Amino acid sequence: MSFEDNLFKKYRERIKEFIKDSVDKSSTGGVVMGISGGIDSSVAAQLCTEALGSDRVFGVIMPSKSSQRSDIEDAESIVKKLGIDYKKIPLDNIISLFEHTLTGNGKISDRKVLGNLTARVRMVILYYFANSMNYLVCGTGNKSEIMCGYFTKYGDGGCDILPIGDIYKTEIFEFAKYLGISRKIIEKPPSAGLWVGQTDEQEMGITYRELDSILMQVDNSSDIESNFSNFSDISKINKDSEIINKIFNFIKGSEHKRNLPEICKLNNL
Repeated sequence: MSFEDNLFKKYRERIKEFIKDSVDKSSTGGVVMGISGGIDSSVAAQLCTEALGSDRVFGVIMPSKSSQRSDIEDAESIVKKLGIDYKKIPLDNIISLFEHTLTGNGKISDRKVLGNLTARVRMVILYYFANSMNYLVCGTGNKSEIMCGYFTKYGDGGCDILPIGDIYKTEIFEFAKYLGISRKIIEKPPSAGLWVGQTDEQEMGITYRELDSILMQVDNSSDIESNFSNFSDISKINKDSEIINKIFNFIKGSEHKRNLPEICKLNNL
């Protein structure tokens, strides 16, 4: 067994233990999760199924007008392969009702505003099923997304557990191969599917390989500025300063997403 396979074997066992312990400690029956047809939800769904059994994992496929038909097909193939129960909830009518109610003219023109709304509608649907079934909501975010804030607060960031939240995106690709995830899913461009043609790397303006090459050198702590001061000598890491500054701004600007809401303390008045 190669070093990489041995590492992924440890990942697999530790994550399965984490999922099972999380469900047991919460006195819930299993997990609900969104199945997008992408690599992250495919990996998370397989690990949840291995940890809990197919009868304790419930998938929700939430297509919209921005969804690629191939993604919906991939999502359906995943739940069928894993043998988990699922429901398909189309989002267009729900989003349209929000648009008409909020704008008066039935149109949200800012695609990022609409994308965040869509992500939060997905979260509400997942928690509906979780509450109805007494299940936890399993998030599918990875470490790269979490560190740089590439998720919607109270949207895809709204969940109870994050089984793959300590694995960088570039590692996820290799981990997925180890788990036997379909090559079609592994090789397609990562996308949150929030608008037509959207891809993660295009929206961020940086590739995951570039992003992770920096993130892996940053200790994931609250003292972001101190960590980035270590990168003052750009030549040592062979990266353009513009890329480093972009990542620094991602991390610093999204700090509020990774923390609970700050409370105004009054005890010292």
